[in-house]
Amino acid sequence: MEYPEHLQSAGISKRAHWKAVSLSEGFPFLDEIPHPTPSAVAKLSEENMKRYRSIVFSVSSGSAKIAVDDPLDYDTKDALTHLVDGTITFYTVLPEAIDKALSEQLKERS
Repeated sequence: MEYPEHLQSAGISKRAHWKAVSLSEGFPFLDEIPHPTPSAVAKLSEENMKRYRSIVFSVSSGSAKIAVDDPLDYDTKDALTHLVDGTITFYTVLPEAIDKALSEQLKERS
């Protein structure tokens, strides 16, 4: 998802834009990704975390919570529904939050 220059010029923050689009698409918005549990992180391979820019941060009794950085990327959401078992709740975060979480998870895996 792009952060249009005209929004920047109008003084609308990137966070406000991401949150508005996320909520309009029906996805909760998070400022940060909660620290994922080991069982949650294990749900996606390193390759798929990078490819889909997503982090599974919580799993419990047949459901998963996944953070993504683009609420309009339906291909990613579709792919993740085939990779992660159970009911999925998607959350949107800023791309920087995904970058930070990916970096942390990849360090922990190595």
